[in-house]
Amino acid sequence: MVLVAAGTILVSLMSLLNLNSNPIQHASKYILPNSSTRHQLLSLPVLNTDVVSEMRRKFLVPMDVQIFRRGIPPKRMEASKKQKKVFRLKQTHSPHKVDTCSIVGNSGVLLDSACGDIIEEADVVIRVNLALFGGEFSRDVGSRVDFMTLNGKQFEALDACINQQNASVAIDELQGKCRNWVHNIALIGDSILWYHKGMKTFRQMKSILIYLDKYGIRPRYAYTPYDVVNNIRRLFNVSDPSAGLQVYASATQFCSRITLFGFYPFYKDPTNRTLKYHYFDKARINFGSNLHHMPNEYKVLQQLEDRGAIRVVNDCAKKWDNRTLTTNNRSTEEDAHSH
Repeated sequence: MVLVAAGTILVSLMSLLNLNSNPIQHASKYILPNSSTRHQLLSLPVLNTDVVSEMRRKFLVPMDVQIFRRGIPPKRMEASKKQKKVFRLKQTHSPHKVDTCSIVGNSGVLLDSACGDIIEEADVVIRVNLALFGGEFSRDVGSRVDFMTLNGKQFEALDACINQQNASVAIDELQGKCRNWVHNIALIGDSILWYHKGMKTFRQMKSILIYLDKYGIRPRYAYTPYDVVNNIRRLFNVSDPSAGLQVYASATQFCSRITLFGFYPFYKDPTNRTLKYHYFDKARINFGSNLHHMPNEYKVLQQLEDRGAIRVVNDCAKKWDNRTLTTNNRSTEEDAHSH
């Protein structure tokens, strides 16, 4: 098979996946937005700086998230938990300290939420689990991304793609989940792909980045040297914290004010509207019995919000009060455990 220039491959990928625009147009360059456009986000409830600082201390680890610098090819990437080695390698840096961060979940509650503009007012936008964004979802979730995380199942699926498919397989021959995940990663352009579950799988992740590079897909990459799961378990008594809670914990080290959007693990909203599991697909789940016990975790987020550590926003169209757990919502929570 004759290798085609990377730019040609990326163009063919976009054509194949029916993308309406270059994925790099969706990507953020990690530049702070003009403060004059941030009135909606800043008008949300004021956080308690003492509690924010407390959470930052409780999630403190020996070394922050590490982001590979632009231009370092995957084959040359090296990761370490030792600060001296990281400094000597000079391949990575920690995230810049910023004022505001939007962490965007994937709940179907975000459909018709009109939260897109408010999400994008943040200095940094973090999206989880290779979610779709932009295009038809722009009004509700925005089209900017600085960090995009992937979860364990997605990591395993991408790792399987390498083992199942010959390296010379053309982009238009990718099948099933391989095609889907390659498509979703292509959307982030040169923004940061972040695997937040520690370093044990760095070698496999490096292989995945090499695999993506063959198709002209070259996101920057970030890893978390020290897993924060044990800190979360100890602090919140959550046995298997979700990606959202893990990302929040890590983000406390570089974000002063964090707002979570689309973290709502229920089948109906307070207006009795039936919700999809994800705003972008038809997946189904039993919230009450899934691995992360999401309704219980949602209570943790509410407690953090009540203390002024975070803001939780699921509706920006003012259809219902984000801070009020209505009677209907309580019955929805019971419903989540009964499915």
